[in-house]
Amino acid sequence: MESSKRVKVIFTLIFLVLFIFVSFTKPIIGLITNYLWFSSVNYKELFTVQLFTKVKIFIPVFFLISLVVFIYLKSLVKNYFHFVEKPLENEFKRNKLISLVFSIVFGFMYSLNFTSLLWMKILMQLNKFNFGYQDPIFHNDVSFYIYTYPLMRSVLDAVFMLAFWLLVTTVMAYLILIRFYPPSKDNIVYLNPRNNVSFSSIANKKVYSYMITKVTVIGSMIFVLFALSYYLKTYELLFSSRGVAYGASYTDINVTLVSYRIQMVIALVSSVGIYIGFKRRSLKLSLVGPVLFLAVTLITGGSAMFIQKFVVEPDEISKETKFLEYNIENTQRAYNLDKVVEKEFPVDQDLTKKDIEENSEIVDNIRINDYRPLKQTYNQIQGIRLYYKFNDIDIDRYQIDGKYTEVFISAREMEQNSLDEKAQTWLNKHLIYTHGYGAVVSPVNKITQNGQPELLVKNLPPTTNTDLKIERPELYFGELNNDYIVVKTGEEEFDYPSGSDNKRTIFNSDRGIPLAGINKLLFSIEENSLKMLLSNNITKDSKIIIHRNIVDRLKTLTPFIQYDENPYLVINKEDGKLYWIADGYTTSTMHPYSQPYVTKFGRANYIRNSVKAVVDAYSGEVNLYVFDKNDPLIKTYSKIFKNSFKDKSEMDKYLFAHVKYPQDLFELQARVYKSYHVNNPTVFYNGEDVWDIATEKYMSEVQDVESNYLMFKLPDSKKLEFLLSIPFTPKEKANMNSLLIARNDGDNYGKIVMYRFPKDKNVQGPMMIESRIDQNSEISPQLTLWGQQGSSVLRGNILVIPINNSLLYIEPIYLQADNSNNLPELKRVIIAYKEKIVMEDTLEKAIDSMFSINKFDSSSSQTDYTNTDTTTSVISDASLNELLIQVEQALNQSKGDIDKLEELINVIKSKIK
Repeated sequence: MESSKRVKVIFTLIFLVLFIFVSFTKPIIGLITNYLWFSSVNYKELFTVQLFTKVKIFIPVFFLISLVVFIYLKSLVKNYFHFVEKPLENEFKRNKLISLVFSIVFGFMYSLNFTSLLWMKILMQLNKFNFGYQDPIFHNDVSFYIYTYPLMRSVLDAVFMLAFWLLVTTVMAYLILIRFYPPSKDNIVYLNPRNNVSFSSIANKKVYSYMITKVTVIGSMIFVLFALSYYLKTYELLFSSRGVAYGASYTDINVTLVSYRIQMVIALVSSVGIYIGFKRRSLKLSLVGPVLFLAVTLITGGSAMFIQKFVVEPDEISKETKFLEYNIENTQRAYNLDKVVEKEFPVDQDLTKKDIEENSEIVDNIRINDYRPLKQTYNQIQGIRLYYKFNDIDIDRYQIDGKYTEVFISAREMEQNSLDEKAQTWLNKHLIYTHGYGAVVSPVNKITQNGQPELLVKNLPPTTNTDLKIERPELYFGELNNDYIVVKTGEEEFDYPSGSDNKRTIFNSDRGIPLAGINKLLFSIEENSLKMLLSNNITKDSKIIIHRNIVDRLKTLTPFIQYDENPYLVINKEDGKLYWIADGYTTSTMHPYSQPYVTKFGRANYIRNSVKAVVDAYSGEVNLYVFDKNDPLIKTYSKIFKNSFKDKSEMDKYLFAHVKYPQDLFELQARVYKSYHVNNPTVFYNGEDVWDIATEKYMSEVQDVESNYLMFKLPDSKKLEFLLSIPFTPKEKANMNSLLIARNDGDNYGKIVMYRFPKDKNVQGPMMIESRIDQNSEISPQLTLWGQQGSSVLRGNILVIPINNSLLYIEPIYLQADNSNNLPELKRVIIAYKEKIVMEDTLEKAIDSMFSINKFDSSSSQTDYTNTDTTTSVISDASLNELLIQVEQALNQSKGDIDKLEELINVIKSKIK
């Protein structure tokens, strides 16, 4: 029996030792491996600043809290033992030791939590930059709400938590002491209600009185904290959603603000009253403050509702006008919409064939391929092997053979989970199949005879007939995998398949973390991999590479920056290497009077695209460039981490030419701009000029038009630009009233222009074009017929292309057989211009068909060969010779389309008559 007890004790001790060892060693190992990784990517500062700041905060807070709690508990125990009939010295020492251990544990846990929550807020406060404008109510610089207020709120919450736990500890300590060390008979406290002891008799007991004293002091402190809390709550009114717009409203300023200040004073009075009431043994005096505090809270809450409903709402526009102005002004500032330049787009020019020829560089870059079906096509025709995958299709522009060209580009990444099941061994996944290979590039407007994209860069190894050459095609870093790999091992890595054989390679970079010495053990524990520790293939020259996913890599480096989930690949023609570019954002929810929106990064009411991150796809080298020097947040981060951010002027010139204004930010700004393009508070309140993002029929469903990267010339510019655009319509209307455009090239990067269309003209929106397509007597039946012959008709995005002072609408039509193995093929291109719609099998033919009549008479309206209802009247004034020439052209262009030819013959006959 004695032996079994001993065994149980031994096993229990072993378990506790192992538990403590694992609990403490795992975080320590994680800390060491993180340091090694930050050092390997040359961003040690991002790790050390964080670590040293936390240590500087943790140590004084830990000692202060532990000391305060220990002194408090020691005095509590010491005073309690005065009431024990025979206090034992050893018992007092043991309780003193228990108090010390509890204080250390409590201080450690509390300080750890305090440090993790506040370290960055403290650094930001110490290194803050002003925004340069104030809130309209309290006249504080906006930096107060971004930096100072969150820190004050967090510190107050931490002190609240400390007071709460002291209160709980006090009660628990007395209950434990009474249980194990009962007071002498003269001081026994009967807590059982059955004893029928009155409150006055219990209060006279010294032990209970002493406990109540402690609780009262803490309670008094809590009311002081309540007063501070209501002081801070006055600033929270700037984020109120009570009124017609976000921010402090009429009721908030005239009722709630006053009530908060009254409650702040009452809380301070209550703090003093509680303590004085206890000292004088007056329960009424102790309770008068808290009761008054509660009453004022209820009364002011009801008053605010009454004022809002019966005073404000009947006269809302006059009461809320200035607050609406505050909301409009600050929302525009917070989303950088106050810098939008508004211009008129006249839409007053008729396009001719000559105009099209003079703008051939625009036409040559009209996107007729679509990235969604293209992704499937890339994976089918260029995947080569099951383990290769094209995760995303990006749009970019390149100077290819001297011509500015818009292209699709996608990385051929390694998806290890697609390896054959038997091949998914630790050796293959971590040492051999380590990287993707190359990229595929295709122009946005070129297709082959079977409707597939024409490829400029393709195959393994990458081949091209252009100057867009890839010299370093290996992709060790990308969007798909994030498993660790080990390079420079005893095993050569798989490079790419070549016929029935495989090419092999060895990682040729000094990046990575050496696995020599104890590092091998540390990373084996960190990655939970015994095989790493035991593998003979891992030598002293081997290196481990972690955080290979681009977004994960960047978030681990700079968790205070929000990164776009869609980094894009760039081929650097100067060095032939592949790079990833990712957009980084600074965001906040604390901008006064700015309407918050749900973004892909969470809720925010302030955002800037302040950082562009460049990651070498081969080595993983990271460079962070500041692209918005006016953003106070990035200025603060740059001051905290002095050597981590570079100016955009230091970016490689070729990579700089591929910087794009991010779609996620642009679409968020477009959502905000729907309502906040107006400056008149009355118009805003009445919703008189609310816009919608235009809709389109995409594939088979109606959706909001996506923002599109397109190449065209702005109305007041003669230079072809790579632009990001999105169309607007009036709310619940189909006609288009404006076009929002973000510029991307050179010094114009980041400039946003809003082109307004004339109010006296009906400018067709994308959905109006969709309706006309569905109503066209020749196009619609053809689409329906294709959809009934074992195929699916897929309708691509409608693109709005400005040319001169006119608008051209383009929509590609895809066919896909109802078979998962068949690829979508581009079969037709629809062009709409004014009242005309044509559909041809190529963009060139569609344009030629649309504008061929203008070749002979630019002043006349144009013939729609697919719309038989308008042909006769359109060309009635043309000369007979011109009509005969048109007959010959129609015969050549339509390739024997008898119906079209007969129409023109009938016109000629009517002319002769």
